[in-house]
Amino acid sequence: MHLIVGVDPGTTTGLASVDFNGRVVDLFSSKDLGLDKAIEHLVALGSVSVLATDVSPAPGFVLRMASKLGSVVYAPPESALVLDKIALTRSHRTEDAHQRDSLAAALIAYGAYRNKFAKIDSLGMDAAKADEVKHLFVRGYSIDKARSFIDERNRKPAEKKEPVAEKPKPGPQPIPESEYGKRMLMLERQNVFLRTQVSLKDSEIAALKAKAARIRRECALGLRRDPEIVKKELSIKNLKRILFDQRRRASGVDGLKKRWELVLEGVIVPVGLFPAQKTGYVLLKRSLRREEAASLLCASMVFTDDKSSKLLLEASDVICADASLVREFEGCCYVRLSDVQKAREAHKSRVRLEDIVEGYRKERS
Repeated sequence: MHLIVGVDPGTTTGLASVDFNGRVVDLFSSKDLGLDKAIEHLVALGSVSVLATDVSPAPGFVLRMASKLGSVVYAPPESALVLDKIALTRSHRTEDAHQRDSLAAALIAYGAYRNKFAKIDSLGMDAAKADEVKHLFVRGYSIDKARSFIDERNRKPAEKKEPVAEKPKPGPQPIPESEYGKRMLMLERQNVFLRTQVSLKDSEIAALKAKAARIRRECALGLRRDPEIVKKELSIKNLKRILFDQRRRASGVDGLKKRWELVLEGVIVPVGLFPAQKTGYVLLKRSLRREEAASLLCASMVFTDDKSSKLLLEASDVICADASLVREFEGCCYVRLSDVQKAREAHKSRVRLEDIVEGYRKERS
């Protein structure tokens, strides 16, 4: 009888054996159960075709046991949840959690093969042959190839007369049927062993990757929690912010230096803001009150966009220009000298036109 055996390794090891029809054959658990004793217990029950586990990847204990038994290892895509294992084994009596988990592993593996097993049962073979076909199927054979292999192995050679001895022909000689069957069994066992070794290596690689990821996370958390590291990180951030401010200020200083060079060259003229400055070139950013107009009589030019302020100042013969001519850099205002000259010429033209109109009015009167 071939078995699917669920294994729950640990201080207490659980073993659950299920046949290819899903019937529970044996439930067993014991403390300090070594690999050899576990194998001895299973061999007494039957031939172990599949060793199953309820966690992914499969533990090393299961892989080593499979290597010694020549069994296929089944691990679920994801580790089974406790609630799912309880629901799956509810109809069976288990003595402890280890028997429950091992039985859940065996039933999960059986469920993975159940549909194919049902198809094999539907082919009308006797129970012993169906059991053998299922055993070969879980090892990687297709159903048709498994049947053909068993038929070939069980076929009795026809009685033949003693053949006349012939000289061996050159070239490869045909393999006798009995030798063919032996070689197939040997290759099958080698295949199972090699697949188990590959699965063992894959499990070790996955475990090492998980360990490396855990160590990286722990190192990262340790660095973040170290008060000295945190203090130094804050200090670095503050220094970076100070450096950024200093670079910005240095850039502003260079810009101001270039503009003062333009002032010395007579390209631009500084502009002060009213009411802090009332002489020279003045920028007016609000409406001018009537009583304040007298304070700007000595201004060289007033830049404003307020119409009422312009009327007050022009009535006192103060030159006005649009505030849009004034430019600002790092809080310092200036105007190009060419724009100042154009504003003066526009003012003279307007005054000249007003004088002509006034003279014409006097003549008419």
